[in-house]
Amino acid sequence: MFRFAKSHNHLLQTPSTMKHLTQSREMNILHKKMIVDKSKLNYGVVKSFRMFKEYVSGYNNVGASLQDFKNFSRDIKKYIKEYDAHVSRKFYAKK
Repeated sequence: MFRFAKSHNHLLQTPSTMKHLTQSREMNILHKKMIVDKSKLNYGVVKSFRMFKEYVSGYNNVGASLQDFKNFSRDIKKYIKEYDAHVSRKFYAKK
C-alpha cells in the first residue's frame, strides 16, 4: 500500500504561507462587490486589488490573490456578454 518515502516529504505549511494555498483563499461578497463597483467607475482589476489592500491594511489581510480578482472579473464579464447577446436576440426576434 503506502510506504514512507523521506525524499518525497516536505515541511508543513506555516500560518504565514497558508494564505498562498488555493484552499485558504476565498472570494467573499466584499471582494466581489469591490470589483463590480470599481469596474462601474472604470477602474481596472489591479487598481481594485490595490485599493482593497489599502482598505484592509495590507496584502496579508486581503484573503484572495490578484489572480482571484482577475478570474472573477473575467467570469463576470463573460456572464454579462452572454446575457447581452441573449437580450439582443430576443429584441430582434420580436421585430
